[in-house]
Amino acid sequence: MSKSASSAGAGGGAIHPSAVSRWRNRHGIPSFERTTYLAELTRELVARDMKLRYKRTLLGVAWSLVLPLAQWLVLGFVFRYVLKIEIEHYLSFLFTGILVWNWFQGALAASATCVLDNASLLRRPGFPAPILPFVAVTIGPRFGMNGSA
Repeated sequence: MSKSASSAGAGGGAIHPSAVSRWRNRHGIPSFERTTYLAELTRELVARDMKLRYKRTLLGVAWSLVLPLAQWLVLGFVFRYVLKIEIEHYLSFLFTGILVWNWFQGALAASATCVLDNASLLRRPGFPAPILPFVAVTIGPRFGMNGSA
């Protein structure tokens, strides 16, 4: 890293113009190097968050389906047998709706706090802040882990 790029400091100062211009071509389109960098950074952040999320759980990644399955069983029983709703393929619609809603709700909650959770990364000069909500949405909801979603 050059002296001018590192002199921006932890205060989040401006990035040196030559550092910005090497990431874009003359038309303002991100270069191949920038795109590759962002893809690798996203992959590393997703892998880090997945390892941290399921580090001390008994079921690991399978834990992410326990809560939606429990919701599916309870709501399926209530709407099918207690309220006697007769809709063809209702349980498949219900399960799809539960997964989509939980994903949306969890991704929205995670992306709202991801900037605060990764403040140390944002202090680094040139770190792309918009990638953090994308990582939070990519990973998906936490389904009852650590008191969220």
